[in-house]
Amino acid sequence: MVRADVLYIGYPRAASTFLSNYFRAHPQINHDDQMIADILYHPNLQPEMVDKPDDKVYISSDESIAESVCITGRTDVWGKHLYNPGAFNLVRYDLIIDPKEAARRMKKWHPKAKILMVIREQVDWFSSLYKYTLSQLPPGQRTFHDYWITPQAIAMRLAAHHDIVIKAWRAQFDDVLVLRCENLMQPGTLDHLAKWLGVEPIPFVIKRANESNATLSKLHRRLPFLSAMPLGIKSALRPLAMMLPNKRGSLLSAKEEQMIREIYRASNMRTAPLLAW
Repeated sequence: MVRADVLYIGYPRAASTFLSNYFRAHPQINHDDQMIADILYHPNLQPEMVDKPDDKVYISSDESIAESVCITGRTDVWGKHLYNPGAFNLVRYDLIIDPKEAARRMKKWHPKAKILMVIREQVDWFSSLYKYTLSQLPPGQRTFHDYWITPQAIAMRLAAHHDIVIKAWRAQFDDVLVLRCENLMQPGTLDHLAKWLGVEPIPFVIKRANESNATLSKLHRRLPFLSAMPLGIKSALRPLAMMLPNKRGSLLSAKEEQMIREIYRASNMRTAPLLAW
């Protein structure tokens, strides 16, 4: 594992694909998806650390880290029950969900790294997570409430208290930059990011990624038999899903959206002063 100059720690469904494409396009950046979350998932892991291979800025990323899931027992239970509604009691004794512990584990192996975090407005974020996860929920258990009580969503619910996560990482690392997903495509944001990384700004064609996910998830929800299809057939359906009209709107009801806003109202007030450049 390479000692990184920068750890990009997610969040999933918050421009992670977009930023990965930007990093790979930049001639002064060496971007590596190292699965650095293995440090969180294997409590006895002793990775072999090596210095970065060249003079480029070395960025290592794993969008699992912001979820702050740290394995303390069996390492297989998390993935096995990740999308099963109501299954958190099956995994809770083998893990902790703790941003402070996640930051401490990363500090041990990447003590001098900068931390990059991109956060997303919670209603929009949970709507995107729900769309993306629909096809992985069991048939007949695909309401938003079903998703809300999966182990994955429970971890995401804590991660969406951005003030808690930001403070945990700033307690361990000297330089933590937090950007809003909604601002990434505004003029000047990528230039500011490049300056923070210590590289030259580059022209970058901005395009949306993962366009087919929402439509394919809707098909899974309406046609449960798709879940039983072989993976190869599912993959073949993806280009067809991209040809279907797809409105990028929320699947959440007004009541669900209001619930999420109320849960994070106080947290967002505490987060606002933490975002100043």
